[in-house]
Amino acid sequence: MLHILAFLRTPDCDINDPLVLAEYKEIEDQIRIEREEESSSYHELFGTKIRKRLFIAMAVQCWSQLIGVNMLLYFVIYVLASAGITNERLATSVYYIIFIISTIPTIVWTDHWGRRSSLLIGALSIAFCMFLIGGIFARFGEPNPVPNQPYTWIIIDNPAASSCIQASLYLASGAHAASWGPIEWMYPPEISPLRVRCKAVALSTATNWITNLAYSLATPPLFRDIRWRLFFIFGSSNVAAFVYVWLCVPETKQRTLEEMGEVFDHGEPLWRSFTGTPYSGRLDLLAKDFQEGKISIHPRRQAEMCDDVEGALRFGR
Repeated sequence: MLHILAFLRTPDCDINDPLVLAEYKEIEDQIRIEREEESSSYHELFGTKIRKRLFIAMAVQCWSQLIGVNMLLYFVIYVLASAGITNERLATSVYYIIFIISTIPTIVWTDHWGRRSSLLIGALSIAFCMFLIGGIFARFGEPNPVPNQPYTWIIIDNPAASSCIQASLYLASGAHAASWGPIEWMYPPEISPLRVRCKAVALSTATNWITNLAYSLATPPLFRDIRWRLFFIFGSSNVAAFVYVWLCVPETKQRTLEEMGEVFDHGEPLWRSFTGTPYSGRLDLLAKDFQEGKISIHPRRQAEMCDDVEGALRFGR
């Protein structure tokens, strides 16, 4: 465990670095405290201390579906066809490729960009694309004369409008994949305490798939019945998601898992978390104590701690 922390935190993998030792001790102390807790049941999840984190994790997963891009992953080929794109299968393939590639920067650099800022920028970007798509369909579209089609509103002989819709779909795909797509899976486990992490993540994931199922069943009939107005629903959902994140979702970038309690219980406005400013210098103080020799880890104790920490991380207790 120490070697892993040293590899992540120092350029020369120095296991004696004070910050590495301080973070290791913080992990060990947190696991010991959580082992001494009385309960790890579902009842505890809805207790005063945990339920705020649980509801935020569930809400992030829910909003990631309501903003509409995952629905477009299922039905984008119909949107492209109704927009007058001639080779909709090739255009759909490009849409999926953009989605996959756009996840990579966020996975690599999200701890520098921040979860909260990525969600906020992603929601605004997707909202703009959805409103633009809906507006173009409303302005240049017309009823589909061909019956029994999955879409009842089409754009005919307007390459500029068709290309604009296609580009907006690609931008929405990239914006979602660079923000909500990866972060909806990162955020719930990192804000949940170790002793209830599996249960909290299970409930948040269930929320994701229940919302996904409901939306995927509702989208095809809505696309036929309300046509371009569906994109205004998606756009409005993104605006609502932006407001929710701004008011309720704290920033967790560059925080250790052991600092999550401090992040959620510090009692200050959430806008402060937008900057990623640490709430305390606890880790720095620990590192200073190691540097001054006030705290040390005996080699045998270090090995025992390694076993304890790795066992707890492996089995969730």
